[in-house]
Amino acid sequence: MFPKIINLTLLILNKSIEVVLEDYPKKFYQPAFSRQELRQKIVSNVLTQIPNQYTIIEDEQELPKDPNFLYCYLEQRVRLEILIRESLVYLLQENLDETNFHISPKENPLNDSSHWVG
Repeated sequence: MFPKIINLTLLILNKSIEVVLEDYPKKFYQPAFSRQELRQKIVSNVLTQIPNQYTIIEDEQELPKDPNFLYCYLEQRVRLEILIRESLVYLLQENLDETNFHISPKENPLNDSSHWVG
């Protein structure tokens, strides 16, 4: 059997996206980013801006239970979260028409910077 190359950064990113999305209004962000196309765009956008770390595992080996050990420094975790938040807002703005949302300017979460300005 051949060893598998695993992108540990991708594992962390997927988990971090879920955590970050919990901070946003479920009515707007959850449906938009549950779409596979937008989810892939956010993953791609963030992965191109951070160093990726990989591991090689044999078929009988398991993935690390907690790949967060890669981002043991607070600075790295904060940087990842900032990139996710910036990407969420950017992609929602860019794809607002495709999300089938009919939001009045008053309701639009993109007009409230408190969700993404820290």
